[in-house]
Amino acid sequence: MMRFSLAELTKASVPKDRVYVSVERNMKCAVGLCGRCQYGPYLACKDGLVFRHDQLEHFFGTPGF
Repeated sequence: MMRFSLAELTKASVPKDRVYVSVERNMKCAVGLCGRCQYGPYLACKDGLVFRHDQLEHFFGTPGF
């Protein structure tokens, strides 16, 4: 659902740095040990659960994310 929402916001010309995405569903250990919540250089459990779309945009549409 997030992928489709982001596509609609992009179509509506909402700047990517003004759109925030939540990645809570990907946490497991919540202390940065398991790596389950890792999005590239970011760990959701340590860096925050909410990120700007422009920080994570290249991960959306990638299988496994």
